[in-house]
Amino acid sequence: MKVSDIKSVARAVLPKFYSSYLHPETWRVFSSCGKRCVLKANPRVMVEPFLKDYLGADMVIGTEIDVFKGRATGLVKNPGILVG
Repeated sequence: MKVSDIKSVARAVLPKFYSSYLHPETWRVFSSCGKRCVLKANPRVMVEPFLKDYLGADMVIGTEIDVFKGRATGLVKNPGILVG
């Protein structure tokens, strides 16, 4: 799948699902922080648009997917899945 397609879906569809799992108390604590860094097991390319555009995260660290000629291979780059 093209990385650009993954980013489009991440911006258009995933915020609805991610926002439904956001606990109000978690949002209260997160929004009170000055610098906001999020660590996720999900591929960064999928969660970064939601976290930056909707929640105002400054930095997103997540599992990196290998890319070849603009397409995601489905393989995980080293060091692997960040959070298990």
